[in-house]
Amino acid sequence: MSAVRDRPAGQSVVTALREYITRTMDNRSQDPAIAQLRELIHSTPALIEYGQRLWMRHETSLARAIAEAHGLPEDDPACAALAHFALAARFLRQRRAAPDESVDRAFDLLEHGWTVVTTTEGLSQG
Repeated sequence: MSAVRDRPAGQSVVTALREYITRTMDNRSQDPAIAQLRELIHSTPALIEYGQRLWMRHETSLARAIAEAHGLPEDDPACAALAHFALAARFLRQRRAAPDESVDRAFDLLEHGWTVVTTTEGLSQG
């Protein structure tokens, strides 16, 4: 996927994925009709589930791109896990008091491991 393959030299895969996910979440039309449609989708469980399945269909190709970027076998389980959790982070925004912070905390975990979760201040804040 282009977020991984076209990232700037020296940028980590996780940082590139964080930026891509954040950008796709922020790139929303201000058109009232689109906002109304988005509200309908977010209030209908079947549509939420369908949207998530559509988004997650990229998991295998993203895992392959991550593996390729690191010279690992295309079926590497760590690459598959990173692809899955990076894509799924987008859904942490739903029904959260601090939706953007939820995504940042997820990517902090992906970038720095479990110890970031046990700290009182997330790494993305500083």
